[in-house]
Amino acid sequence: MASGILVVGLLLIGFGMLILALPELFAFLAAAVFFVAGGGQYDVTTTLDQVTDPLSQ
Repeated sequence: MASGILVVGLLLIGFGMLILALPELFAFLAAAVFFVAGGGQYDVTTTLDQVTDPLSQ
């Protein structure tokens, strides 16, 4: 049990150090995730006019 907690703690510290060392990479990855997630909010039948003018619905 204690060894598992130690391993998880070391992994978290390692990921934290990676984020500190490469912030631009992780910012890009976060932006990509939000971009992909935001693309799923529109229905397939949504037209371009409805996307550009949301008040037209």
